[in-house]
Amino acid sequence: MKKVSKVLVVLLIAIFSTFVLASCNDKESVESVSPTGAVESNRLIIVDKAGNTLYDQKFDTDKTTLKAVLDEKEIPYTMNGTMVSSVYGRSNQIDRSYCWMFYTDADGMTDGTDPYTYDGVQYGRASYGITELQIKQGATYVIVFVKFE
Repeated sequence: MKKVSKVLVVLLIAIFSTFVLASCNDKESVESVSPTGAVESNRLIIVDKAGNTLYDQKFDTDKTTLKAVLDEKEIPYTMNGTMVSSVYGRSNQIDRSYCWMFYTDADGMTDGTDPYTYDGVQYGRASYGITELQIKQGATYVIVFVKFE
């Protein structure tokens, strides 16, 4: 009887140790998981001044800024200093009546002014340009050629 008790104790210790070691995995997940358990992708949308969608794709990336994502996706754009001056060959107007603006639903990345609505969803104007606009898992980023009045 003592042998059986010792075997059970050793077996329980081994099982317990396995669970403890398995739960000590120090890797952090880089994916965001929705309440349903599905991995959330990001989305990038580009709209011209006529409201035509030039690009609308979901994406997963390890890039941290919108500029890095545009580079990764090989979306043609040019910059003048820190300002985006053209996307897909469509350039800002000299009088700045039209220029490229950035919108998102990413937490902490909008300034709360001048929202933009795309397919019935409202996005806040980004507080940052593409070099600083952080990619947040599950967020949508909208680049729009907008008119200023």
